Amino acid sequence: MAIMTPGRWINFVAVVLGALGAFVLYWWSFTFESTFGYGMDGNALNARNRRRQRMQRVGLVLIFVSFALQGIALFFD
Repeated sequence: MAIMTPGRWINFVAVVLGALGAFVLYWWSFTFESTFGYGMDGNALNARNRRRQRMQRVGLVLIFVSFALQGIALFFD
């Protein structure tokens, strides 16, 4: 196994963050629940959709940080 240089550690962290971000986006899909039908609670539907949107943004931020760290790691190797 190769010696873990600072650049390789940064790349390792970037891979973990990228994988975590992809998992978050997969688990909380891009779709929102459509308009509610008869007997459905509109407030609960809106709360679920807001949570989905928040988790999507978290996933995208994690993937962005992953790419940024990989760019920074280029300067260490």
